[in-house]
Amino acid sequence: MSGNVCILDSGPACEPDKLIVEIIGKQHPETQRLLICDANGQPLDGVTAAAEEEEISGAGVSSLLKIWDWEEQPGESLHLEIASQSGPPIRLPLLTDLRATPRQVEAQLNQIVPVVPCTALPSITQQDHSGIPVLARSGYIYVFAWGKLWRELEMRFTEQGTRYFDIDVAAFRDEQGFVEGKRTATGAALEDIWLPSQWNGRWAGSLDLMFSEIQLSAARLQHYERHENYLSPRVSMPRLLVTEATWQQHWSDAPSGLAMLEALQKGRDTPSGSAGAARFRMASNVFPVSLCAPQRQRQPGHEWLLDQPARMLCDLTGTYPEQALASTHQATESWRTGVASDPPAEFESEAWRSCYHGCEADALTVWQAQDAQPDALQSVRDRQLYAVLLPDPMYRLRHLHARIGSLQTLLRYCTQLAMEHSHHASALLLQNVAVPSRIGGHRNPLADSIRNKLSEAGKREINIATAAVERANAWKLLESAQLALANTLELKQSQQCMGDHLSQDAFEYAASMLFAVQLMASIASSPAQIDPLAIKGDIHDAVSGFHLHRPGRNPGQQLLTDIVNRESHPLHTMLWPAVRYDELFAEYRKPAEAEPNNGDARFRATALARLEDMDAPDSESDTLDGVTLAALMESGTLQDSFTAHASFKAGMAVLSKINEILSSSIKAAENQAANIRQQRDGSNQRVAADRAALEQATAARVKLHGMTAEHLRQTMPRAFAGALFIDAGNSSGNQRYLFGLEDLPEVDPQAARERLYGKYLDGAGNRLATTNGHSARRSGQPIVPESGVYFAIPRNSDTARILSNLNQAHNQEALAGSTLLASRANAEQLGWASQRATESAQRAQEGRVHRALNSRPFSAAILMMEMWNVQVAMAEAEKVIRERGDIRFIAGYAGVGLDAVIALEVLLRKVAGNQTILGRTANKAFFEISDDFAKKFLGSRIAENIVKAVTVRIAAQIVAGTIFAGLSVSDAIHSAQWSDNAVWGHSMMAVGGIIGAAAPLFTGSALFGPMGVIAVTLIIGGAILVAHLSNTSFEDWLAGSIFNQEGGFSDTRSVPGQRVPETDSSASHLKASDEAFYRLVGLLTGVTIQIADNPDYDPRVLNDGSRSETVLRKRANTLITVRSNVNGMMSALDSADSIVRCLLVRNEVHQSGSLNIERNIRRDQPDRSTPLLQHITSDAWVLYVNTPVNPPQIHAFHKPDNYHWEVRAQFRFQDPQNNRTWIFPAPGPKVELTGAARKTEPDFQRINQPLWADQETHAAKGAAG
Repeated sequence: MSGNVCILDSGPACEPDKLIVEIIGKQHPETQRLLICDANGQPLDGVTAAAEEEEISGAGVSSLLKIWDWEEQPGESLHLEIASQSGPPIRLPLLTDLRATPRQVEAQLNQIVPVVPCTALPSITQQDHSGIPVLARSGYIYVFAWGKLWRELEMRFTEQGTRYFDIDVAAFRDEQGFVEGKRTATGAALEDIWLPSQWNGRWAGSLDLMFSEIQLSAARLQHYERHENYLSPRVSMPRLLVTEATWQQHWSDAPSGLAMLEALQKGRDTPSGSAGAARFRMASNVFPVSLCAPQRQRQPGHEWLLDQPARMLCDLTGTYPEQALASTHQATESWRTGVASDPPAEFESEAWRSCYHGCEADALTVWQAQDAQPDALQSVRDRQLYAVLLPDPMYRLRHLHARIGSLQTLLRYCTQLAMEHSHHASALLLQNVAVPSRIGGHRNPLADSIRNKLSEAGKREINIATAAVERANAWKLLESAQLALANTLELKQSQQCMGDHLSQDAFEYAASMLFAVQLMASIASSPAQIDPLAIKGDIHDAVSGFHLHRPGRNPGQQLLTDIVNRESHPLHTMLWPAVRYDELFAEYRKPAEAEPNNGDARFRATALARLEDMDAPDSESDTLDGVTLAALMESGTLQDSFTAHASFKAGMAVLSKINEILSSSIKAAENQAANIRQQRDGSNQRVAADRAALEQATAARVKLHGMTAEHLRQTMPRAFAGALFIDAGNSSGNQRYLFGLEDLPEVDPQAARERLYGKYLDGAGNRLATTNGHSARRSGQPIVPESGVYFAIPRNSDTARILSNLNQAHNQEALAGSTLLASRANAEQLGWASQRATESAQRAQEGRVHRALNSRPFSAAILMMEMWNVQVAMAEAEKVIRERGDIRFIAGYAGVGLDAVIALEVLLRKVAGNQTILGRTANKAFFEISDDFAKKFLGSRIAENIVKAVTVRIAAQIVAGTIFAGLSVSDAIHSAQWSDNAVWGHSMMAVGGIIGAAAPLFTGSALFGPMGVIAVTLIIGGAILVAHLSNTSFEDWLAGSIFNQEGGFSDTRSVPGQRVPETDSSASHLKASDEAFYRLVGLLTGVTIQIADNPDYDPRVLNDGSRSETVLRKRANTLITVRSNVNGMMSALDSADSIVRCLLVRNEVHQSGSLNIERNIRRDQPDRSTPLLQHITSDAWVLYVNTPVNPPQIHAFHKPDNYHWEVRAQFRFQDPQNNRTWIFPAPGPKVELTGAARKTEPDFQRINQPLWADQETHAAKGAAG
């Protein structure tokens, strides 16, 4: 034993010089061993074999000590030797300065840590990467030491489990860096990877670890070794040192893997909590494998079908798929009833999508219970090994991309599910217009009607008919996945990972490019943009009125804008070629030699251009992207009408698809440049500034679109040879084929102009000539624009010929428009229309109660009110007939007439002292009631107080009161049928009528006794209640619709795909889905008529016979504007016909008699009613007319004659699919019309006619006339 003693040794006892190397864990196989070598690197087998072994066991840390007597030993370096399957063992240098190391109580000064590579596996709802650690999938592990590749291992799944196979890195190095081609693994299968944590008590060096799905190309490895700024964000640098004290401090109380899974995925833990804190430390330290949850072998293909793949991996029993299917089915069945609820913990959107068509057998295969498996980590768990957490960005990108695509399909399924409901269209309008409690920051009055008039079952029916709950849950998942993908793409680590794939060569480069642009497409459209039913961009719960889901910010589109506009962005340089503005106006010259692969992932056009002449890859690919692209090319899935041409290869379709996706990304960036173009001002002071702004905007647009054009030219140089931008003002365009402007059908410029600016007609309806002097372009004639920048190719090129043929074929096809999308695009107008409709709700009118009911003013007021009622009754006659029938009208008019006569008699009697003829007649005895009769039927007590002699007036009052009571009862029944709260008012009025009928028998000649006061009080109170509580037209629609569960029409809920049976009631027409939707659209969209002075009127313009629209406009002093947003709503129908008529009316006032009683005589002026000019646009019909000047007023008491305009309008839409004509303004919900649609000419004598708008009923606010 040596006499040298280490006096500073902190070990248990002083020892001779020893070289001690600690290897963490136990039961280490011989596939990896330490090897002592001399100064030349030659192994010293004898010295190596002389090592003594000592096992140390602890609660958290176990290790094996390799101990050498190190007194005068020849060894100078230490290597790691890895057994090889073929060839000599692989040797990796560990330490060149071997020295004696005293024993330590805990970690020895030389330490090797065998690690098991793990990766995080978050769900799609987790926005960070804080998933639980699971075994890494198949791929490659890279270890860089001091910036140089030290170790490369291939990771495979074998029958024995996950194993690691070393690649002899030194064998693939040369003077320039690395040898091109595949580097084959020759090392033996390893269960763990040995890494040094410290040497001679110091940090072992900068060890950077990386997991990659693919084997990095030689160029990429060389680039990493030369550029640390690229390498550092890509790798992980965990702290490898393992000690008992560290275990006690960090891991002894850490939650188990399953507990961590529940805490992180359910949000029960914060980063500062136990699970969150443990997971945070795992990212920067090695950690015991025992903290990993027991798990199955990795199945990446199956995992990408799951929102929560970690749950399946951590279920050794294999029952999770079956449980997820059952839980998902239960949740979706609950949602189908219109009830909003949170999804269960085991919810999987793919299971929902698979069962959309009834859980077919093929779809259920994925969700069958799997075989039970042992813990894949059991062996390394028993050996007390440690794990290292390595990010797998490409797995996260693929997982989110797959789930986003599936969720987008699921959202379309939800849309189809909603459209299967027979009353889907009506429910969609209600969902977007009436359900939200607030619209545009203001209270929505229609929401009160929904809340008060519909039961919970009816509100749920709205949710069912719009699939609101299902769509909201799909939105949440899709938005969460897109947010997670955007966050992932913003990480430099993910960007460099994409750079790894885009640094490959040949076919694999193109395959990786396709997947990269598909990632951009996954975040380009928000759920609201994908969902055609999201008119307002959000979804509300009809039951509560609150948001089921309110979309948040869209970081994906913001990221795309940043990538497109910022040329220095790493993803920009990967996806787009460098663009110089001036080069866009010159023909592209293909490089003589292919661009070299420098490993920096920059865009390489020549590498992509190889696909243009390729039908299939030259060799079988071993990457996932390569295999996928080869299958797509073979199937022809990517081909379109252009690339499917016989002269193009399959690779052309791939390049076209890549360009197409990138072009869609540019559109978001173009919206920002559009702001410059929208700031033009027509004033002379801003002309110069506008010109500069316009030039800047044009340059910005050309540069943005130049990215697409340059991509086309460089990646498809043969198809787009000679393509360039041309300035129409400085070039001869007839030699170039202009994209989008050629081979158009024959177009009349006048018709095109009318579509944009409307058409002008004279008074007879003849089209006026336009001031545009251009003649119609003949079909096939080349277009030569006068100005602008255009993208063009040579006219004689093959591509121009192919495009020309395609365009001509396209012009011959009848393209059917999408009704759903048209409704969505135009339904934004419903917001304003709904507010206008609800503003017409009835408001109560307060009246002053007079102290003397029998006084002259009150009686006169009654007379005026009753006479008004007569006029109203006549005006409302047709409405009553339409809603209630002829009998109700006749009875009502008779009652009103009797009331008027009685009131008139009372007033005259008060004035003339009962001396009038009416008075004398009314006081005559009509019949007498005998005492015996009264006592027999009324009782002796009442018989003593009733009037025995019944006069004509009393009998008339009894009849009128009885009729009034009967009508009130009828109105009450009618209100009850329509769920109208006015039933209470009508009931009070009926009671008042009965009391009023009986009152004259007790009061004699006095009109208002105590009973009369009670009767009048009840009638007035009932009328007030009717005014307050009566349904609006919208509430009547709700009451008659299938969504009302309290009315007398339907108490059955509609089943998707089934038609609701009609009932024998007055609202049966609202049970028909088309009719109900038509009436609802009529309520929520309006026709407005405004008569106003013409601001362009110039009295100095003479009638010289000119037919110029400008001259005619100035000659008219009055504008009649008929405006409607119905055209937008019904734009999907084949044809529309608007009927707008106007009539000038002269009111002549005649005064006669000593009292100058006025008498108005109406005289129509049809010969003076022809408009000078008619301007018809998509949403308005403007008539330019002349209104004669009213004659002057002669004196103060003289009322001169006056002129006014009667206007009638009607909009008709042909629906050939249903063989029906839809007419607006639509009738009210209660009206069931028969034959009114055949009337195509208006009646100017009456207003408020069915299906016709007039200047009074539909007057615009502020209208004059």
